[in-house]
Formats: sequence, C-alpha cells, structure tokens
Amino acid sequence: MRIQKVNENTIRIFISFNELAERDVSMADLFQRSDKSEQLFWELIAQAREEVEFNLDQPFWIQATAASNDEFVITVMKQDDTLDSVVK
Repeated sequence: MRIQKVNENTIRIFISFNELAERDVSMADLFQRSDKSEQLFWELIAQAREEVEFNLDQPFWIQATAASNDEFVITVMKQDDTLDSVVK
C-alpha cells in the first residue's frame, strides 16, 4: 500500500487486491458501507496522517476505483469551504 498526497485537500491511497484480502475485506465490503470497509478506511486515514500529514478534520468526499487488475485506488478529498459558499 502507498499513500500519495496530491495537495493539502486530497490524497490517493493505492492498495492491492491482495492487501485487501489479507485484511479480510472483499470488493462487496468496499462498495457497501460495511463495518469492515469503515474500519479499513479509518486505519488508512490514520496511516495517511502519519505518513503525509493529512488530517481529516472537515467534511470529505471519497472516490474508490479499480486502477488495474491488481490495485484499487481510494481518493479522499476534503470538502472545500469555498464550494459551500457558492452552493448556498
């Protein structure tokens, strides 16, 4: 697994399907809001906090996609306050 900091508001977490299997997390767990996927997400965020100083201290968006035959990418984006003011 590796974590890439795109900018202050966005990270990408690359995790292989083998790593997911080692953590006993299936694709079905990821696409549903299961306890396993939620626990995995918060573990990954804790690791991102340590490795790339990414603090998830505001509302956020998650995008999860299969990047290849053996890797999954989770993109986490903090919600931009300027977007909120435009929407209101």
